[in-house]
Amino acid sequence: MFKTIRGSATQRARNTLPDPPRTKPDRHKAAPVVRNVSRTIHGTAPVLQNTVPAIHHSAPVICKLSEAQKSDVWRMAEACTVELRKLQFDANFHKNLDKLILRYAINLQEAATAEYLKMDVNAIDGSPLAHAMALAWDLKTFLDWIPRFLNYYHVQNEQTPLEKAISPKHLEFLMKSFRETFAELPEADRRKLVTAIDTEAMDRLGCELTTEERRLQFLSNFWHQKLQWDEVIGKVDYCHVETGHFNAINSALRISSYARIPIASQLVSCVTKPMVSGLKKLMTNEDFVFRGNLFKGIYTKDPAGPFRKSQLIDGNILLAPHAISTTSDPNQSYANPPSYPQLTEHRDTNIVFVGVWGVQVHLFNFIRTVKQKEVLIMPTMAFRGIPKPVDLTEHRVIDRKPTFYCELDPDHSGYVL
Repeated sequence: MFKTIRGSATQRARNTLPDPPRTKPDRHKAAPVVRNVSRTIHGTAPVLQNTVPAIHHSAPVICKLSEAQKSDVWRMAEACTVELRKLQFDANFHKNLDKLILRYAINLQEAATAEYLKMDVNAIDGSPLAHAMALAWDLKTFLDWIPRFLNYYHVQNEQTPLEKAISPKHLEFLMKSFRETFAELPEADRRKLVTAIDTEAMDRLGCELTTEERRLQFLSNFWHQKLQWDEVIGKVDYCHVETGHFNAINSALRISSYARIPIASQLVSCVTKPMVSGLKKLMTNEDFVFRGNLFKGIYTKDPAGPFRKSQLIDGNILLAPHAISTTSDPNQSYANPPSYPQLTEHRDTNIVFVGVWGVQVHLFNFIRTVKQKEVLIMPTMAFRGIPKPVDLTEHRVIDRKPTFYCELDPDHSGYVL
Protein backbone atom coordinates (compact mmCIF):
# COMPACT_ATOMS: atom_id res chain seq x y z
CA MET A 1 0.00 0.00 0.00
CA PHE A 2 2.88 2.36 0.76
CA LYS A 3 5.71 3.46 -1.50
CA THR A 4 9.18 4.20 -0.23
CA ILE A 5 12.04 6.27 -1.62
CA ARG A 6 15.72 5.90 -0.94
CA GLY A 7 18.00 8.06 1.13
CA SER A 8 17.76 9.85 4.48
CA ALA A 9 14.84 12.24 4.69
CA THR A 10 16.85 14.58 6.89
CA GLN A 11 19.73 14.58 4.45
CA ARG A 12 17.41 15.26 1.52
CA ALA A 13 15.99 18.28 3.30
CA ARG A 14 19.34 19.86 4.03
CA ASN A 15 19.72 23.17 2.19
CA THR A 16 16.88 22.30 -0.16
CA LEU A 17 13.29 23.34 -0.55
CA PRO A 18 10.43 20.93 -1.24
CA ASP A 19 9.22 20.66 -4.77
CA PRO A 20 6.49 23.14 -5.74
CA PRO A 21 2.93 21.88 -6.00
CA ARG A 22 2.43 19.55 -8.92
CA THR A 23 0.97 21.14 -12.00
CA LYS A 24 -2.46 19.90 -12.92
CA PRO A 25 -4.09 19.64 -16.33
CA ASP A 26 -5.89 22.79 -17.44
CA ARG A 27 -9.49 22.01 -16.69
CA HIS A 28 -12.49 24.01 -17.85
CA LYS A 29 -13.33 27.02 -15.76
CA ALA A 30 -16.62 26.89 -13.97
CA ALA A 31 -18.52 28.66 -11.25
CA PRO A 32 -17.63 27.59 -7.71
CA VAL A 33 -19.29 24.34 -6.69
CA VAL A 34 -20.37 24.06 -3.07
CA ARG A 35 -20.89 20.51 -1.84
CA ASN A 36 -22.21 19.32 1.49
CA VAL A 37 -21.50 22.54 3.37
CA SER A 38 -23.09 23.31 6.70
CA ARG A 39 -22.23 25.89 9.33
CA THR A 40 -22.23 23.59 12.31
CA ILE A 41 -19.35 21.98 14.17
CA HIS A 42 -19.52 18.29 13.49
CA GLY A 43 -17.36 15.34 14.57
CA THR A 44 -15.90 12.81 12.16
CA ALA A 45 -13.98 9.58 12.72
CA PRO A 46 -12.14 8.76 15.96
CA VAL A 47 -8.72 9.82 14.65
CA LEU A 48 -9.90 12.73 12.53
CA GLN A 49 -12.50 13.99 14.99
CA ASN A 50 -12.42 17.77 15.50
CA THR A 51 -9.48 18.13 13.13
CA VAL A 52 -9.63 21.08 10.78
CA PRO A 53 -6.64 21.19 8.44
CA ALA A 54 -6.74 24.80 7.36
CA ILE A 55 -5.96 28.12 9.06
CA HIS A 56 -9.36 27.83 10.67
CA HIS A 57 -11.45 26.13 13.31
CA SER A 58 -14.81 24.37 12.83
CA ALA A 59 -15.73 21.50 10.57
CA PRO A 60 -18.87 22.19 8.56
CA VAL A 61 -19.65 18.74 7.20
CA ILE A 62 -22.76 16.76 6.37
CA CYS A 63 -21.97 13.59 4.47
CA LYS A 64 -21.98 9.84 4.92
CA LEU A 65 -18.73 9.16 6.72
CA SER A 66 -18.41 5.73 5.14
CA GLU A 67 -17.90 7.31 1.71
CA ALA A 68 -14.89 9.26 2.93
CA GLN A 69 -13.53 6.46 5.10
CA LYS A 70 -13.31 4.18 2.09
CA SER A 71 -10.87 6.56 0.36
CA ASP A 72 -7.11 6.07 0.30
CA VAL A 73 -6.53 9.63 1.48
CA TRP A 74 -8.66 9.10 4.59
CA ARG A 75 -6.87 5.87 5.51
CA MET A 76 -3.48 7.42 4.76
CA ALA A 77 -4.12 10.51 6.91
CA GLU A 78 -5.48 8.35 9.72
CA ALA A 79 -2.48 5.98 9.68
CA CYS A 80 0.03 8.85 9.58
CA THR A 81 -1.73 10.62 12.46
CA VAL A 82 -1.57 7.50 14.62
CA GLU A 83 2.14 7.02 13.91
CA LEU A 84 3.02 10.66 14.61
CA ARG A 85 1.29 10.46 17.98
CA LYS A 86 3.64 7.63 18.93
CA LEU A 87 6.80 9.72 18.35
CA GLN A 88 8.78 10.44 21.51
CA PHE A 89 11.88 12.45 22.38
CA ASP A 90 14.31 9.56 22.77
CA ALA A 91 17.50 8.22 21.21
CA ASN A 92 15.58 6.90 18.19
CA PHE A 93 13.56 10.06 17.52
CA HIS A 94 15.30 11.18 14.32
CA LYS A 95 15.46 7.63 12.98
CA ASN A 96 11.74 7.12 13.60
CA LEU A 97 10.88 10.49 12.07
CA ASP A 98 12.87 9.64 8.95
CA LYS A 99 10.94 6.39 8.62
CA LEU A 100 7.63 8.23 8.81
CA ILE A 101 8.74 10.74 6.19
CA LEU A 102 9.86 7.98 3.83
CA ARG A 103 6.64 6.06 4.35
CA TYR A 104 4.04 8.80 4.26
CA ALA A 105 5.17 12.09 2.66
CA ILE A 106 4.86 11.06 -1.00
CA ASN A 107 1.91 8.76 -0.37
CA LEU A 108 -0.08 11.52 1.35
CA GLN A 109 0.64 13.87 -1.53
CA GLU A 110 -0.38 11.35 -4.19
CA ALA A 111 -3.53 10.19 -2.38
CA ALA A 112 -4.73 13.75 -1.76
CA THR A 113 -3.88 14.86 -5.29
CA ALA A 114 -5.72 11.89 -6.81
CA GLU A 115 -8.95 12.94 -5.06
CA TYR A 116 -8.40 16.61 -5.86
CA LEU A 117 -8.08 15.95 -9.59
CA LYS A 118 -11.59 14.47 -9.53
CA MET A 119 -13.03 17.78 -8.33
CA ASP A 120 -14.00 20.90 -10.21
CA VAL A 121 -11.13 23.37 -10.26
CA ASN A 122 -13.27 25.97 -8.42
CA ALA A 123 -14.87 23.57 -5.93
CA ILE A 124 -15.79 24.76 -2.44
CA ASP A 125 -16.23 21.57 -0.48
CA GLY A 126 -16.81 21.06 3.25
CA SER A 127 -17.37 17.30 3.11
CA PRO A 128 -15.45 14.76 5.23
CA LEU A 129 -13.53 13.69 2.13
CA ALA A 130 -12.36 17.25 1.47
CA HIS A 131 -11.59 17.52 5.17
CA ALA A 132 -9.37 14.43 4.99
CA MET A 133 -7.65 15.79 1.87
CA ALA A 134 -6.79 19.01 3.67
CA LEU A 135 -5.49 17.16 6.73
CA ALA A 136 -3.37 14.93 4.49
CA TRP A 137 -1.93 18.04 2.86
CA ASP A 138 -1.04 19.57 6.24
CA LEU A 139 0.59 16.31 7.34
CA LYS A 140 2.54 16.19 4.08
CA THR A 141 3.63 19.84 4.53
CA PHE A 142 4.82 19.12 8.06
CA LEU A 143 6.81 16.07 6.94
CA ASP A 144 8.34 18.08 4.09
CA TRP A 145 9.48 21.01 6.23
CA ILE A 146 10.25 19.73 9.73
CA PRO A 147 13.58 18.05 8.74
CA ARG A 148 14.86 21.38 7.43
CA PHE A 149 13.79 23.10 10.67
CA LEU A 150 15.56 20.44 12.74
CA ASN A 151 18.76 20.97 10.77
CA TYR A 152 18.94 24.44 12.33
CA TYR A 153 17.34 23.77 15.72
CA HIS A 154 18.65 20.86 17.79
CA VAL A 155 15.58 20.16 19.89
CA GLN A 156 16.07 17.73 22.78
CA ASN A 157 12.58 18.03 24.28
CA GLU A 158 9.65 20.43 24.54
CA GLN A 159 11.53 22.55 27.10
CA THR A 160 14.60 23.23 24.95
CA PRO A 161 15.09 27.04 24.83
CA LEU A 162 15.88 28.84 21.60
CA GLU A 163 19.40 29.80 22.68
CA LYS A 164 20.32 26.16 23.35
CA ALA A 165 18.53 24.76 20.29
CA ILE A 166 19.64 27.10 17.51
CA SER A 167 22.78 26.26 15.54
CA PRO A 168 25.57 28.89 15.68
CA LYS A 169 25.59 29.28 11.89
CA HIS A 170 21.85 29.90 11.71
CA LEU A 171 22.00 32.31 14.64
CA GLU A 172 24.66 34.38 12.91
CA PHE A 173 22.59 34.37 9.71
CA LEU A 174 19.55 35.77 11.54
CA MET A 175 21.54 38.35 13.51
CA LYS A 176 23.24 39.54 10.33
CA SER A 177 19.84 39.85 8.66
CA PHE A 178 18.53 42.00 11.51
CA ARG A 179 21.64 44.21 11.51
CA GLU A 180 21.39 44.78 7.75
CA THR A 181 17.74 45.76 8.04
CA PHE A 182 18.37 48.04 11.03
CA ALA A 183 21.22 49.82 9.24
CA GLU A 184 19.01 50.64 6.22
CA LEU A 185 15.90 51.79 8.10
CA PRO A 186 14.85 55.46 8.27
CA GLU A 187 15.64 57.26 11.51
CA ALA A 188 12.04 57.10 12.75
CA ASP A 189 11.86 53.32 12.31
CA ARG A 190 15.24 52.83 14.00
CA ARG A 191 13.90 54.71 17.03
CA LYS A 192 10.91 52.36 17.20
CA LEU A 193 13.21 49.35 17.45
CA VAL A 194 15.61 51.05 19.87
CA THR A 195 12.78 51.77 22.29
CA ALA A 196 11.20 48.31 21.90
CA ILE A 197 14.27 46.08 22.40
CA ASP A 198 16.14 45.56 25.67
CA THR A 199 19.52 47.30 25.90
CA GLU A 200 21.51 44.09 26.46
CA ALA A 201 19.61 42.35 23.66
CA MET A 202 20.36 45.22 21.27
CA ASP A 203 24.06 45.06 22.15
CA ARG A 204 24.11 41.29 21.67
CA LEU A 205 22.52 41.69 18.24
CA GLY A 206 25.49 43.85 17.31
CA CYS A 207 23.61 46.96 16.17
CA GLU A 208 25.52 50.26 16.13
CA LEU A 209 23.56 53.08 17.77
CA THR A 210 24.06 56.82 17.65
CA THR A 211 24.47 58.88 20.82
CA GLU A 212 20.90 60.12 20.52
CA GLU A 213 19.63 56.57 20.08
CA ARG A 214 21.51 55.49 23.21
CA ARG A 215 19.88 58.31 25.17
CA LEU A 216 16.44 57.37 23.85
CA GLN A 217 17.14 53.74 24.67
CA PHE A 218 17.77 54.61 28.31
CA LEU A 219 14.70 56.84 28.64
CA SER A 220 12.42 54.20 27.10
CA ASN A 221 13.23 51.72 29.89
CA PHE A 222 10.37 53.31 31.81
CA TRP A 223 7.80 53.21 28.97
CA HIS A 224 6.87 49.59 28.34
CA GLN A 225 8.10 45.99 28.45
CA LYS A 226 11.18 45.45 26.28
CA LEU A 227 11.84 42.55 23.92
CA GLN A 228 14.48 40.10 25.05
CA TRP A 229 17.10 38.65 22.73
CA ASP A 230 15.30 35.37 22.02
CA GLU A 231 12.02 37.21 21.36
CA VAL A 232 13.75 39.21 18.63
CA ILE A 233 15.45 36.18 17.06
CA GLY A 234 12.20 34.19 17.09
CA LYS A 235 10.39 36.93 15.17
CA VAL A 236 13.24 37.44 12.71
CA ASP A 237 13.28 33.74 11.83
CA TYR A 238 9.50 33.35 11.61
CA CYS A 239 9.19 36.40 9.35
CA HIS A 240 12.26 35.65 7.22
CA VAL A 241 11.32 34.83 3.66
CA GLU A 242 14.48 32.83 2.93
CA THR A 243 14.48 30.36 5.84
CA GLY A 244 10.93 29.15 5.18
CA HIS A 245 10.62 28.01 8.79
CA PHE A 246 7.14 29.50 9.01
CA ASN A 247 6.05 26.52 6.87
CA ALA A 248 7.31 24.04 9.47
CA ILE A 249 5.93 26.08 12.37
CA ASN A 250 2.45 26.71 10.95
CA SER A 251 1.91 23.15 9.76
CA ALA A 252 3.19 21.79 13.09
CA LEU A 253 0.78 23.95 15.07
CA ARG A 254 -2.12 23.03 12.80
CA ILE A 255 -1.71 19.26 13.05
CA SER A 256 -0.97 19.55 16.76
CA SER A 257 -4.18 21.47 17.38
CA TYR A 258 -6.52 19.85 14.87
CA ALA A 259 -5.23 16.25 14.84
CA ARG A 260 -4.04 16.08 18.44
CA ILE A 261 -0.36 15.45 17.68
CA PRO A 262 1.34 17.30 20.58
CA ILE A 263 4.92 16.46 19.63
CA ALA A 264 4.51 18.54 16.46
CA SER A 265 4.06 21.80 18.39
CA GLN A 266 6.72 20.75 20.92
CA LEU A 267 9.29 20.45 18.12
CA VAL A 268 8.88 24.12 17.17
CA SER A 269 8.18 25.58 20.62
CA CYS A 270 11.77 26.81 20.95
CA VAL A 271 10.81 29.45 18.36
CA THR A 272 7.07 29.87 18.92
CA LYS A 273 7.22 30.52 22.66
CA PRO A 274 9.59 33.53 22.53
CA MET A 275 8.01 34.75 19.30
CA VAL A 276 4.49 34.87 20.77
CA SER A 277 5.66 36.34 24.08
CA GLY A 278 7.38 39.08 22.07
CA LEU A 279 4.23 39.74 20.05
CA LYS A 280 2.27 40.17 23.28
CA LYS A 281 4.76 42.81 24.44
CA LEU A 282 4.52 44.65 21.13
CA MET A 283 0.73 44.71 21.49
CA THR A 284 1.27 47.14 24.40
CA ASN A 285 3.48 49.38 22.25
CA GLU A 286 1.50 51.75 20.02
CA ASP A 287 4.43 52.01 17.61
CA PHE A 288 3.74 48.42 16.54
CA VAL A 289 -0.05 48.09 16.86
CA PHE A 290 -2.05 48.15 13.64
CA ARG A 291 -5.81 48.73 13.43
CA GLY A 292 -7.71 48.54 10.17
CA ASN A 293 -8.07 46.23 7.17
CA LEU A 294 -5.48 43.50 6.56
CA PHE A 295 -4.89 41.50 3.39
CA LYS A 296 -3.57 38.01 2.74
CA GLY A 297 -2.95 36.19 -0.54
CA ILE A 298 -3.36 32.42 -0.33
CA TYR A 299 -3.01 29.42 -2.63
CA THR A 300 -6.13 27.29 -3.02
CA LYS A 301 -5.32 25.23 -6.11
CA ASP A 302 -4.14 22.23 -4.11
CA PRO A 303 -5.89 19.38 -2.26
CA ALA A 304 -6.43 21.57 0.82
CA GLY A 305 -8.04 24.36 -1.21
CA PRO A 306 -11.67 23.16 -1.50
CA PHE A 307 -12.00 22.65 2.25
CA ARG A 308 -10.19 25.88 3.15
CA LYS A 309 -12.52 27.88 0.92
CA SER A 310 -15.53 26.20 2.52
CA GLN A 311 -14.34 27.56 5.88
CA LEU A 312 -14.20 31.11 4.51
CA ILE A 313 -17.83 31.41 3.44
CA ASP A 314 -20.19 33.79 5.20
CA GLY A 315 -20.98 32.84 8.79
CA ASN A 316 -18.20 30.34 9.40
CA ILE A 317 -15.69 30.80 12.22
CA LEU A 318 -11.97 30.93 11.39
CA LEU A 319 -9.54 30.20 14.22
CA ALA A 320 -5.82 29.73 13.60
CA PRO A 321 -3.53 28.05 16.16
CA HIS A 322 -0.62 30.04 14.73
CA ALA A 323 0.03 33.66 13.81
CA ILE A 324 -1.45 34.75 10.48
CA SER A 325 0.88 36.72 8.22
CA THR A 326 -0.90 39.59 6.45
CA THR A 327 -0.11 42.99 4.99
CA SER A 328 -1.58 46.41 5.66
CA ASP A 329 -1.01 47.35 2.00
CA PRO A 330 -3.45 45.70 -0.47
CA ASN A 331 -0.88 46.15 -3.23
CA GLN A 332 1.49 43.89 -1.28
CA SER A 333 -0.90 40.96 -0.90
CA TYR A 334 0.81 37.86 -2.28
CA ALA A 335 -2.08 37.48 -4.71
CA ASN A 336 -1.54 40.86 -6.39
CA PRO A 337 1.62 40.43 -6.70
CA PRO A 338 3.93 42.10 -4.13
CA SER A 339 7.48 43.39 -4.12
CA TYR A 340 8.90 39.86 -3.95
CA PRO A 341 7.09 38.29 -6.93
CA GLN A 342 8.85 34.92 -7.10
CA LEU A 343 6.88 33.91 -4.01
CA THR A 344 3.52 34.61 -5.57
CA GLU A 345 3.33 32.34 -8.59
CA HIS A 346 0.45 30.29 -7.21
CA ARG A 347 -1.35 32.77 -4.91
CA ASP A 348 -4.82 32.85 -6.45
CA THR A 349 -7.16 34.10 -3.69
CA ASN A 350 -7.34 37.06 -1.31
CA ILE A 351 -8.58 37.14 2.27
CA VAL A 352 -9.50 40.54 3.71
CA PHE A 353 -9.65 40.87 7.50
CA VAL A 354 -11.97 43.85 7.99
CA GLY A 355 -11.48 46.28 10.87
CA VAL A 356 -9.05 44.11 12.86
CA TRP A 357 -5.84 44.65 14.80
CA GLY A 358 -2.43 43.06 14.65
CA VAL A 359 1.30 43.53 15.27
CA GLN A 360 3.42 45.34 12.71
CA VAL A 361 6.55 43.22 12.26
CA HIS A 362 7.94 44.50 8.97
CA LEU A 363 10.86 46.14 10.80
CA PHE A 364 12.05 42.64 11.76
CA ASN A 365 11.89 41.44 8.14
CA PHE A 366 14.66 40.64 5.71
CA ILE A 367 15.70 43.96 4.15
CA ARG A 368 14.17 43.22 0.74
CA THR A 369 10.73 42.52 2.22
CA VAL A 370 10.41 45.40 4.70
CA LYS A 371 8.26 47.30 2.20
CA GLN A 372 5.69 44.51 2.21
CA LYS A 373 4.34 46.00 5.47
CA GLU A 374 3.84 42.65 7.19
CA VAL A 375 1.37 42.51 10.07
CA LEU A 376 0.92 39.38 12.21
CA ILE A 377 -2.50 38.50 13.59
CA MET A 378 -2.11 36.91 17.01
CA PRO A 379 -2.60 33.14 17.35
CA THR A 380 -6.16 31.96 18.13
CA MET A 381 -7.80 35.21 17.13
CA ALA A 382 -11.17 34.15 15.72
CA PHE A 383 -12.90 35.60 12.67
CA ARG A 384 -16.32 35.19 11.09
CA GLY A 385 -16.86 35.12 7.34
CA ILE A 386 -18.95 38.08 6.13
CA PRO A 387 -20.30 39.42 2.82
CA LYS A 388 -18.20 41.96 0.99
CA PRO A 389 -18.43 45.37 2.74
CA VAL A 390 -19.82 48.01 0.39
CA ASP A 391 -17.54 50.74 1.75
CA LEU A 392 -14.22 48.91 1.37
CA THR A 393 -12.07 51.45 -0.50
CA GLU A 394 -9.38 48.97 -1.54
CA HIS A 395 -11.79 46.74 -3.54
CA ARG A 396 -10.33 47.69 -6.93
CA VAL A 397 -6.97 46.24 -5.92
CA ILE A 398 -8.07 43.11 -4.12
CA ASP A 399 -10.84 42.15 -6.53
CA ARG A 400 -8.29 41.15 -9.16
CA LYS A 401 -8.54 37.68 -7.62
CA PRO A 402 -11.37 35.80 -5.84
CA THR A 403 -11.75 37.39 -2.42
CA PHE A 404 -13.20 36.34 0.93
CA TYR A 405 -13.99 38.75 3.77
CA CYS A 406 -14.08 38.24 7.53
CA GLU A 407 -14.28 40.26 10.73
CA LEU A 408 -13.18 39.69 14.33
CA ASP A 409 -15.38 37.39 16.41
CA PRO A 410 -14.50 38.27 20.04
CA ASP A 411 -16.65 35.45 21.47
CA HIS A 412 -14.23 32.85 20.13
CA SER A 413 -10.87 34.67 20.34
CA GLY A 414 -8.00 34.13 22.74
CA TYR A 415 -4.25 33.58 23.02
CA VAL A 416 -2.25 30.40 23.03
CA LEU A 417 1.44 29.77 23.71
